[in-house]
Amino acid sequence: MRNRQKNIKTNNEFLSFLRIGASRVERFKSLKLVTLTAFTLITSSLTNAQCAMCRAALESSGDNGLAEGINNGIVFLMAIPYILVAVVGYLIYRMVKKSKNNTV
Repeated sequence: MRNRQKNIKTNNEFLSFLRIGASRVERFKSLKLVTLTAFTLITSSLTNAQCAMCRAALESSGDNGLAEGINNGIVFLMAIPYILVAVVGYLIYRMVKKSKNNTV
């Protein structure tokens, strides 16, 4: 019974913390952050398992073509985020430059 009362008190304190000075948008942002963090922590262990499987597959086979193919795949997968960041950065730069030209 004491544990239940303690849990209820802790939950009420947490809920009152969320209500004090926090709008719905701020609460939604914090909930989104907690959810994203939990998802990342849960899936990170699955990602490690996949890397170990690729390593085991490369070590067990003597085929250089397989290793070269996996390395090329890694390079292509790594390049996509950099390309996306560069495109978004260019679009933001162009938008800022255009807005400065319009205000002058």
